[in-house]
Amino acid sequence: MNEIPDTENMEKRLRILITIGLSIYAFFFILQSFILIRYPYPVAYGEGIILNQARLLAQAKPIYQDINSYPYVVGNYPLIFPFFYSFFIKFFGVTLAWGRIITFFATLLSAFLVFSVVKSEARGINNSTYWAGGLFLASPFIYNYYPMVRVDALAFLFSLLGLYFVYRYENCWKLYLAVIFFILALYTKQLFVAAPIATLIYLCIKNFKKAVLFFVLLVGIYVVLFFIINRLTDGQFFLHNYLYNMNRFSLHQLVKMYVKTLQSHSILFGLTVFWIAYKKRWKSLFTYYFIVAGLVALSAGKLGSNYNYFCEFVGAGIIIIGEFLNGMEQEKALVYSLLLMQLVIFIHAPFMTGYTRKTLTEEQIQRISQFVKNTPGPIISEDAGLLVLNGKEVLYQPFICTQLAHQGIWDQSRFLEDITNKKFSAIILTFKLDDFDRARLTDEMAEVMKNNYILKQKIGMYYIYVPYPGSE
Repeated sequence: MNEIPDTENMEKRLRILITIGLSIYAFFFILQSFILIRYPYPVAYGEGIILNQARLLAQAKPIYQDINSYPYVVGNYPLIFPFFYSFFIKFFGVTLAWGRIITFFATLLSAFLVFSVVKSEARGINNSTYWAGGLFLASPFIYNYYPMVRVDALAFLFSLLGLYFVYRYENCWKLYLAVIFFILALYTKQLFVAAPIATLIYLCIKNFKKAVLFFVLLVGIYVVLFFIINRLTDGQFFLHNYLYNMNRFSLHQLVKMYVKTLQSHSILFGLTVFWIAYKKRWKSLFTYYFIVAGLVALSAGKLGSNYNYFCEFVGAGIIIIGEFLNGMEQEKALVYSLLLMQLVIFIHAPFMTGYTRKTLTEEQIQRISQFVKNTPGPIISEDAGLLVLNGKEVLYQPFICTQLAHQGIWDQSRFLEDITNKKFSAIILTFKLDDFDRARLTDEMAEVMKNNYILKQKIGMYYIYVPYPGSE
């Protein structure tokens, strides 16, 4: 006789635990973001490059230049993020904080859009709407990668805005406003093609004429903008964003990263696939988005990629999970238990789990900063942010130039000659030359550096090499 009340009590307890867990993870994301906003130095390789692009734009200088002469630096991404970022640098000075603030608010707005989509599906606010937004912030991939100065958070926000317009206004002219947001996403990061492709598939099935018009607008605007920007940059926009981005592909890296992604989000993806199959929602806009985003994530096999390539895939799955929770009628206790297990698998917290992206102590920050500031002449640094933040020019980008040299696209001979002639006052790496990273230096570079530079000191993770004593 007490079976139904007992089940309801169990469901109630599980709902409370899930809500508490998601609230804690949301707090952890906000805390991690504030920690990084206050932290003055880069915590990832790409942050310094984007900071350098924003600084150049703030100074009205080009960011896509011929890499056959200095600076040997590649602008990997389109204009949108560094363009927005440059306004803050122009008015508030060169700092990583504003770039991280942009990604922080972009992530919060993305979580709100996930909430809004699920709310529209639920025709009101309930547990599923809050949980969907919370699950997005709870993902360890979002927690680890979106608080940094990266283009992904803003590109994902634009993609979601486009999908939201398609979802809400597919029977209205406002549908075509989605094109604007998809264009913004593509000109923030060129790999964010999943949302427009999913939309085109969806519209082809629902209304072919609308699909044709949508395709013409999307491709037409993208191509016109491409030719304008490419013309203004003398063809460098294409070279930097496409040709120079074609790094070698590692199947081993892809499999390793995909397996870890599926493991860390196993229950989330399992419930997503179950709901699609159980409800036969193969013709849903967000089902197409989930599938296409999963295929686009295969690009993570490109050398230099990281788990941020899977964040869109995770976000697409979470939207479907919200639909699942809203439409679920039976076995709620089982599903809630599985969600609680997923939160345990997600486990992360600033400091408490022994992990934070801060890489240097305050004392180390001061030492490396003073060294860069007080060293006259050009410096080569694997971390471009160290140079930008201390008023130095970024002349060389080790990883991407090494990849281009391996592919025969970039001629390293002049750079090798300059190292031999000890043109640079210092070379700062994150590894020792005796055991160098072949993804970041060619054999020839490492050999010439070892013959002409000596390890002076190590500060934190940075190895500082200077010309041999007595060298000019």
